[in-house]
Amino acid sequence: MLQWGKRCFVSAKAIEQWAWVVSLEQFFAGVQSRAQDLPEEQRQEVLNRLELAREFVGTQDPLEFFRAWKTPVERYLPLSMQKDGSKISVMHSLLPL
Repeated sequence: MLQWGKRCFVSAKAIEQWAWVVSLEQFFAGVQSRAQDLPEEQRQEVLNRLELAREFVGTQDPLEFFRAWKTPVERYLPLSMQKDGSKISVMHSLLPL
């Protein structure tokens, strides 16, 4: 059974990952801003690379990030416990009251 400390750690990990994504977006915004001062050819090269970097990193939308995040129970629920549509009831039974 999951303990409170482990669940907090996992949630903290998700928040840390989000903070990392936000810091990357701030970096990307800085690159984009500085690219405006470059000659046209260099600016296009930098902006093309910036687009590739953003695609590689993925979403920077907090709602999408949150929706994609999975709790430990969602990640590690054994397949044998998911049969016959019982996934939700099993998930709730694993959580402490």
